[in-house]
Amino acid sequence: MRERISRVAAGDVAGADDPDAEWSHEPERRASRATPMTYRARMQPDQIALQLWTVRELTAVDIPGTLKAVRAAGYGAVELARIPPESYGALRGWLDDAELEPMGAHEVIEDLRADAPGLAARLAAVGCPRVIVSWMPEEDRLTHSDVRRFAAELARFAAFFADHGIALGYHNHWFEFDPLDGTTACDILLAELPATIELEIDV
Repeated sequence: MRERISRVAAGDVAGADDPDAEWSHEPERRASRATPMTYRARMQPDQIALQLWTVRELTAVDIPGTLKAVRAAGYGAVELARIPPESYGALRGWLDDAELEPMGAHEVIEDLRADAPGLAARLAAVGCPRVIVSWMPEEDRLTHSDVRRFAAELARFAAFFADHGIALGYHNHWFEFDPLDGTTACDILLAELPATIELEIDV
C-alpha cells in the first residue's frame, strides 16, 4: 500500500499533454470508442483516499477511533486534515493500528508561512508524501498581481518541501474561476505554477 500511495504523483490521471483528455470524464462516450483512452497508469482501488476534512467533527473528538471507522468503511488511505500538531507524535501508531496510509495533508497557507520546517518534520515523521495547500486567502487574490505573487510563494514552498522529500499541491475552490482583471485566478495559477506542483481539483 505505502509503495502505491507514493506513486500517485507519477500520474495516474490524464495530464496537460494528453491528446485525448476531453474523454477522461465521459464514460458513456468513452465506451463507444473503438479504443480506450490511454492513461499514464491505471488507477487502483487502493489509491482512493478519504479526505479527513469530511469527518473533522469526529476527529476533533476521537482521532484513532475515527481512523478505524474509516478503514472499516473500506478505505486504505487518507488525506490528513485538522490534525493538531501535538497529535502527530501518536499519529503514525494510530494509522498503523487502523491499517491506513497518509497520501497527503490538507494544510492552510498560514501554517506553511508560520512554520514550514516544523510541518515538514511532522509530515516526514508519519510518512506523508505531500502537503496540499487548501485555500488562497482573499487578500492574496484581489488582483492579477496578487495571484502571481501567491503562485511564486507556492513555488518557493514547493522547492523547500521537495528538499524534505515531500511534494506540494494546491486545492482549488469556486473563486479561482471568478473573473479577475480579464482572466481568472485559475488561469493565472496554471500559467505561473511550476509543473512540480500538483493540482487537487475540486469539481
